[in-house]
Amino acid sequence: MQQSEYLARYIFYGLQNRNQGEDAPAIYHFSSEDFHLVLDRVEERGIGIYGIEVWRNGAFYDVITCEDMATKPSDPSWYRVAYEAFRREDSPFCYTASFHVPEAFLSELPQAEGLSFRPFWRFPGASLAILFMGVFMTALFYYLFHDRPQWSPYPYLVAFVTVYVLLVLLLLFLGLRRIDIDPERGEITVKSPFSRKVLPLVEVKNLLRSVNSYLPWSAYGHIHLRHADYYLHLNDGRLIPLSLRIREMDIMRGYEGSREHRLDRRLFRLAREAGLEVVYFDRDWRYRDKQWLRPELLASMLSCRWGRDEQLAERLECRVVRSRLWNWRYAIVALSLFAGMLTYDGLSTLIKDGWTFSALAEAAFGLFCLYSAVDTYREGAERYTEL
Repeated sequence: MQQSEYLARYIFYGLQNRNQGEDAPAIYHFSSEDFHLVLDRVEERGIGIYGIEVWRNGAFYDVITCEDMATKPSDPSWYRVAYEAFRREDSPFCYTASFHVPEAFLSELPQAEGLSFRPFWRFPGASLAILFMGVFMTALFYYLFHDRPQWSPYPYLVAFVTVYVLLVLLLLFLGLRRIDIDPERGEITVKSPFSRKVLPLVEVKNLLRSVNSYLPWSAYGHIHLRHADYYLHLNDGRLIPLSLRIREMDIMRGYEGSREHRLDRRLFRLAREAGLEVVYFDRDWRYRDKQWLRPELLASMLSCRWGRDEQLAERLECRVVRSRLWNWRYAIVALSLFAGMLTYDGLSTLIKDGWTFSALAEAAFGLFCLYSAVDTYREGAERYTEL
């Protein structure tokens, strides 16, 4: 499918996510080829065009509206005639369209239904760390002891693999969460394997869409990506995370919207149907002048209010730092297990076989890893206490 077809589809995707007013919320610019497809799609769906601005070489050239032609926005003849008249000229033109959405079209749009977040896990970092270190330590265990004739390592390997696999599955099961939002009953349900909490929507003050920059673990790690986290801000000041993270580029990109884009718009519509105010909150508020897209503009594009509460920004930042420290704890536990095993094997080799270079190096490296894990845990615990 060509890019121009994607552009035309993106317009109607934006209209389908709109449930207030009669005109499209944004200004759409098109080349002559793209605008031809837009006119075809408008006529198919019964959406009218109120006015067309014509631009030539980046400068304003002319404007024509349905009132100038003494007709209605839904009449396709007037914008077809206007488009053909401009297309016959030699200079290339670009067009800006202001769409008119009839009430019948808005009434046919699907209303906001209940939204259920797919199951997510509370301890993914711990599960991955245990799984990775379990596989690594199993391989190391087999390498160190497979050639010793006095005992067979295979029963111990089977027991070791069984234990860490069961531990990973237990963490995944205990950390399983699911969130259901039901606008008809006016409640939000948080489900886990052993609990079920119901939160009335009347206790929710607003929906926070908190955006922050982060460095992804990838080959392009030097590029800052901005992602959105969602919180329910209660009347008593508590913050309940919805455990839903969406990259901002996926939200803002067009082409009919990605899966993240569709989920973001459904959540916005559901919040409005439930009477919740949607607040766009930029945790990079200290550096917002350095951002290429200012939060005031982005909040306007997303049809929500821009939050300016500095204390709330500090609380959101503390939550992010705390979660990162917890992730570090998972890595510290895995590093401690690895260091303990190296130290034990190195010291036992020194006692049995005497002073060898390999045993000394193994014991020294294990002690260094153990010291690094303890020191990192101490610094993280101090910072966690300060928060």
